[in-house]
Order: sequence, then structure tokens, then C-alpha cells
Amino acid sequence: MYMDAVVIAGIGTVILMLAFFGSVGYFVYKDAQKPKKTYGNMTGARVTSPAKDHRLLFSGRFRL
Repeated sequence: MYMDAVVIAGIGTVILMLAFFGSVGYFVYKDAQKPKKTYGNMTGARVTSPAKDHRLLFSGRFRL
């Protein structure tokens, strides 16, 4: 089979795209394994987002 420069460049492009998407997928997988970050509030209750706790919004300690 005759290997033209365009064919070699196309194969290289496909390999680079697979490597890129594989590394992005690996990053997302490893990031999903990490525990969720929680934010503390005045009562010590566990809150996953500071905007979901109305006590923080109106206490003056947190501003959006």
C-alpha cells in the first residue's frame, strides 16, 4: 500500500485526537472520584453550596 504524506498526516491527526479525548476523559474521571467540597456555615451544618443556605445569604458574612 502506498503511504502518501496526507495519509500519514491523517493517521497522526486521528491518534492525536484520541489521545486528547482520552486525557480529557481521564481528567473528568479522576475529578469525579474526589469528594465534594463543602462549605462551612455558622451552625456547622454541612452545605454543598453556600448559595443554598439562606442563613449565610442574609447574615452578612457571604455575598453573591
